[in-house]
Amino acid sequence: MNAPYVLESNWNQCDLVFLGIPYEAGISFRAGCRDAPKEIRRVAFTSPPTGAEYINLAQPEQVVKASDFIIGDAGDVTVVANEPSQTITNIEQSVASIRTASFPLCIGGDHSITVPAAAGCFRGLGADLHSVGLISFDADLDVETGIGGLDGLWHGATIRQLVETRVVLPERILIIGCRGVVPKRDYDWAISKGINLITLADIRTLGSSAATEKMRKSSLVDAKYIYLSFDVDCMEPALCRGTGWLSWNGLSSDELFGLIAGIDWKKVVGLDIVELSPSLDNSGLTTLFTYELLWRIIRFHLGDSSFSKARLQ
Repeated sequence: MNAPYVLESNWNQCDLVFLGIPYEAGISFRAGCRDAPKEIRRVAFTSPPTGAEYINLAQPEQVVKASDFIIGDAGDVTVVANEPSQTITNIEQSVASIRTASFPLCIGGDHSITVPAAAGCFRGLGADLHSVGLISFDADLDVETGIGGLDGLWHGATIRQLVETRVVLPERILIIGCRGVVPKRDYDWAISKGINLITLADIRTLGSSAATEKMRKSSLVDAKYIYLSFDVDCMEPALCRGTGWLSWNGLSSDELFGLIAGIDWKKVVGLDIVELSPSLDNSGLTTLFTYELLWRIIRFHLGDSSFSKARLQ
């Protein structure tokens, strides 16, 4: 990435703008995700995409040309430690400002940042409720109510908050990779609201190709704009242990990369990657994998987005 710091007045000269959101007041277990933005910057040693051609050795007959983007770094959102609500406002305003000029790439932070980030993204576009959708790669449903006085401002209630604050209609939400044992009341609430699920069991039973087809046929097909959220805990913890809440038997890197290739990228208008806690993985592999995910998205997928260029024609 190696993106230079760019002032707000110059965001419209960038195709993509990186935004750090070092906020973790919404965690319920192990801390550390506030350090993710600076660690992603530290390992971002590769150069920006330059239009070079690449070959996937699994399909050597296909030549893929990397996107040629101008990327800027907007720095970090101001986090007000004793006022979570003010920080949430700052996140929404920052993302909205970026989206009016460019394409926001957000690095959290815990998963609660997705609510204001998605809201800001859609507000920056001037999109109405019935035109938007959201895809979340996550081990959990994130539809719980409050915990320990956090009410809605915590990472276990992200999807519920998106619905209850009317950022996205429930039937326009798709959760991919959810697994494990969950409270029946949470599952019943998600199903009753019409939230779309592609569980890890679906992916393993159907295969990535069939799961991708199910994703394409979900109710998101009618959405004009799609926001993406990637929670690191969607991954197998043996590969990505640097996250605050481990959920065993997760997605492999092969499964994840296959699934993201099936997203309708031309509709994607913004994204975040959350719950990376670098200090919880001394090997650094989780941070490196997260950057690899971001690198692949920038190089090979965002070029298909109708909204990735600042100078839309």
